[in-house]
Amino acid sequence: MGKTTADPDELAFLSPQQSASTIKRGVESVPAMQPKQSAVRQRWAAKGYPPGLDTLVNGVDVQGKKLKFLRRIPVDPMTGKNEWGLRSTQDDPTSESWGGQNVFDVYTKSQGEALDATKYKDW
Repeated sequence: MGKTTADPDELAFLSPQQSASTIKRGVESVPAMQPKQSAVRQRWAAKGYPPGLDTLVNGVDVQGKKLKFLRRIPVDPMTGKNEWGLRSTQDDPTSESWGGQNVFDVYTKSQGEALDATKYKDW
């Protein structure tokens, strides 16, 4: 399994896409884990994705050991906060409100626009 975390000093220089990608790799690593970690897969089998970002940081117990996916929630370089917009698998892809079922996608909460007039939150 590849690296799913970034050094905090590196996060300050990441673009919004790279910061969001760091979280997404953590989210996506859950269903794609190795067979020996099947206990976590069974735990989230019905949901398919973690229930929240805090779960990726706090980890889950697997056969008596704590398995973590992210060291911390990265700072959104567009807002300067470690707060992200979340979408669940049940949410509309353009929704700005999170249904709370799971975390399938993350996006910046910034209302800013890029030079090409696309909104950062749509990247």
